[in-house]
Amino acid sequence: ANNCHNEVLEIWSQTGSIGLGVYLWLWIVIIVFGFHFAKEFYPVSPEKSAWVWALASGSLGMFVDNFFGNVSIHFTIPAFLFWWQTGLLFGMPRSDQQSRTHPSEWAVWRLTNHLHTILLCCAAGCVLSICVWNFRREFQEVYYFRGFKISKANNMLDLARQELEKGWKWFPREVNSNYEMANTLARLAQQSYSSGLGEQADAYKKKAIWGYLESLNSNAGYDEIYFNLAALQSQMGWMDNVFSEFSVPTPWGENAIFSGKTMPGATFNYSRALAINPLSMDAYTFLGNSYLQNHAKYRTEGLLLFEQAVRFFPRNKEFWVNLGFLQIQQGENQKAYESIRQAMNIDPTYEFARRNLGLLLQRMNRPNDPLAQLLNDLPKINALIGSKNWRELTSLAERLSGILPDNFQMRFVLANAYFEQRLYDQAERQYLEALRIEPDNSNALNNLAMALRAQGKTSEARALYERLLDVSAFAELAKKSLESLPK
Repeated sequence: ANNCHNEVLEIWSQTGSIGLGVYLWLWIVIIVFGFHFAKEFYPVSPEKSAWVWALASGSLGMFVDNFFGNVSIHFTIPAFLFWWQTGLLFGMPRSDQQSRTHPSEWAVWRLTNHLHTILLCCAAGCVLSICVWNFRREFQEVYYFRGFKISKANNMLDLARQELEKGWKWFPREVNSNYEMANTLARLAQQSYSSGLGEQADAYKKKAIWGYLESLNSNAGYDEIYFNLAALQSQMGWMDNVFSEFSVPTPWGENAIFSGKTMPGATFNYSRALAINPLSMDAYTFLGNSYLQNHAKYRTEGLLLFEQAVRFFPRNKEFWVNLGFLQIQQGENQKAYESIRQAMNIDPTYEFARRNLGLLLQRMNRPNDPLAQLLNDLPKINALIGSKNWRELTSLAERLSGILPDNFQMRFVLANAYFEQRLYDQAERQYLEALRIEPDNSNALNNLAMALRAQGKTSEARALYERLLDVSAFAELAKKSLESLPK
């Protein structure tokens, strides 16, 4: 996102508490001023009062709209219309009588000394600077939106690059425009690489890196900029701050020079992305891969990273396996065993978990460990289902569920085995255990509804079938089941 999508948070984050105070004061003045004069004009001129009410309500509506998620006040045309109607609002209190009595009343400030002249020149300079600044921003926005629109067509990326670079030349410190320029350059690099143009691809990658750095110079608060920058650096093999100096031609024709001394590598930038957004699964994955490539150097950092990753994503088997691997390297065998156990709770057939478990059990000298036995018993499940040997399947599934109590598949198989034996109350308990692990699993919801119906729990079954009406694969079945339930 390019905005907090809440005006109070946006202004607070960009300008601090003082800026937020000034901003809120401005809104209070606009709204109170408008409603005050709307009431004052009503007895004299109801029509004028109606216009003041409309303008004040429009300003209030704009604030409410942008408070609850819109960002229209930050775009050129809506912002222009807002300030235009606000200007009209403040011009309304001048009554018709005042206009007739003083048709050309203007405030005049006479220059009586040098101080007044200096102050006037300073004020004129400030106004001129603001005008130039907004003029440049306006043209930058024109080229940015033009380039952004063109970039959606893969066969026009070079034209989009040209437009976005023109935007940079008009105003080089706008984060959205710079970010889109860098993304376009990165896509051009991919196209060049796919066409077998390796040198051209490298040139585009380096220029895209420059574009992401320009984005960070504009606003260093976006995790996706750090992430994309790190991804390109990874492709170049620049994981640490060790790479040769290189230069990139800017749109002005100058050369921007970079080296490991002036630009951190991919590992650092992945960590910055994660510091800004600790809920980014991709950031954990890519930074973790960076640590694993050199785990002798980054073992401590990797352990801390994956310990945090499994707290946020406890159902990610890759994170648990990687944590277990680093714990093995650290000599923390029991912790590694628990981590791999968690991975197998999620997916007992996951090859990396099985492989690491085998190596770990050899190191721990535990050939008869329950997890090792589980690996031998898993293939038996399908054979028992095929032969409809429900009793033996129940015994096996009960034992495996004891080894992996948080594994959905084991609970589901056990529940189905109970159901086939018409042990509906026990099947219900196991379906509920399975749904505790995967609350939205449609197969478990449907089978639980059948177990409840078999026990005469019609109202509970009905609630589950109604829930399944929103699942396309089960909608027709759920509809028929609801129709057949007793009223």
